[in-house]
Amino acid sequence: MRPSIRWFAILAAGLVISLAGVAQAQPAPGRQSWGKPGVSFLQYRTDAVECAWLAGSATPVSVPPVDQMFAMEGQDVFEVTESAKRGQHRIRNNVADQLAPALETCLRRRGYRPFRLTDDQNAQLKGLKRGSASRHRYLYGLAIDPEVLKGQGL
Repeated sequence: MRPSIRWFAILAAGLVISLAGVAQAQPAPGRQSWGKPGVSFLQYRTDAVECAWLAGSATPVSVPPVDQMFAMEGQDVFEVTESAKRGQHRIRNNVADQLAPALETCLRRRGYRPFRLTDDQNAQLKGLKRGSASRHRYLYGLAIDPEVLKGQGL
């Protein structure tokens, strides 16, 4: 079964936020983000959403069938819930990996370049709620900072 394009657009938007600095996602030490000197905040966010949509709509994505079956009898509800969360996380990561090349191509075509976040930047990002204006503003500040782009550029 293939998920809907709308689902991919939402997922891709999250991917942009995680990969792009033009977006957000689960921070991991040394993770990559994207920046472009001189870009306005509005253009930065527009590029994030458009590239996410393009990647999600143009990339054929394969989601492996679920290998696990849950038998509620004799299992703790908490264990079943946690197992389901882990499965969803694996699927999101799998889809994100498949969308990454198209997303990166789109961002590069628009003049964005990757840079690596420092441990301190990751820690700061982790304290900001996903999807929040403060998180978007924080990533935007990094994405346009010439010192960050020069010193942490990939």
